[in-house]
Parts: sequence; structure tokens; C-alpha cells
Amino acid sequence: WGFVAEVKPGAPIYWCGEQDSSWTVTENWRDAGGNCRAPVDTDEIIIRAGCPNWPVMESGTKVQNAFRVDSGAEFTIRDCTLYATNAFVSEGTVRLEGNVRVVCSNAVSLTGSTLLAGPQSVFRLEGPTDQSVDPAGCAFHRFEIEKGAGDVTFGSGFAADVLDVKTTGPVMLAFAPGETVAATEAYVRGC
Repeated sequence: WGFVAEVKPGAPIYWCGEQDSSWTVTENWRDAGGNCRAPVDTDEIIIRAGCPNWPVMESGTKVQNAFRVDSGAEFTIRDCTLYATNAFVSEGTVRLEGNVRVVCSNAVSLTGSTLLAGPQSVFRLEGPTDQSVDPAGCAFHRFEIEKGAGDVTFGSGFAADVLDVKTTGPVMLAFAPGETVAATEAYVRGC
């Protein structure tokens, strides 16, 4: 037996995918010191290019501090809810398969990313703080914004089958000049 190193909040943990694609297999992860350990909710998840197996997050609810999917890397979220409490950044490929909800309460950047959003997927912004969002022209199935406070600034345009905005307090949505938001259905409710 041995002692597990202290996990510092916000510490980076890297997907290596040495065993398989399972999110919960400890041997698929390395901390900054090269030690195997499963991620905890305060970690910064980093998925780098060149792994033998790409991660698949399945079933249940996961809470993570931050996500980064590097260029050339892939990440699949399948039939679960993911809460990214600090940042969700992707320059790689993100697949939303099945009944998926990605909920972000802080910064989002999809610059350089390929987003493959399935027909039941939801990408949602929420929380009381200001949010900076760069959807980088990605196409979403359902894009939701539900806030009681805090403004949302979009750095680029996007498309969605459904755009659903609900506010319970003063919230400003600001869009970069010349950018387009295209939605087949759009709903704006609240204050």
C-alpha cells in the first residue's frame, strides 16, 4: 500500500488513455507528477492530442472545475450531465451523444473546435457571474441561457436548432459586431 499525494484544488490532470476510453479508470489519468489518479471535481481536466484512446464520459452527473481539449484531441460526452464550474475550452473535437447536458457557469471557448452535437444534446450557460463565450461558429442542437444576474458576452456567432433564453433578473447579452446567431426556434423569456 502507499500514500496518495495531496490533491490541490485546480490542479491539472491529464488524460493519457493508456487502458481504454473509460473516464473512471485511474490508469487513464496522470497528474502533473506523473502519478495515476482519477480526477476530482476541483481538477483542471486536460485532454491532449496523441492518446491511444480518447475519453468517453458516460452516465450520471459529473462536476469539474475546468476542461481543456487540445487541438487534435477528442472527447465524447454520452448520456450524462457535465457541470464545468470554471472554464470549458476546446480546440479539438467534442462529441455530445445521447441525452447530454453541458452546463457552464463561467468562460467558454470553442475556437478551433469541432462540435458534434446530437439531437438530444443541451449546451447551457448559467450562474450569477458575467460570462465570456466564444462559440466560434459551432452548431448546437439546443443552446440555453438561464441566468438571474451576470452578463454574457459572445465573441463570435453560432447556430442552434433551439435557442432558449430565460432570465429572472437584469441580464445583458452582448454580441461581437458583424457576428450572426442563427436559430430555427428562439425563445426569450423573463426580465
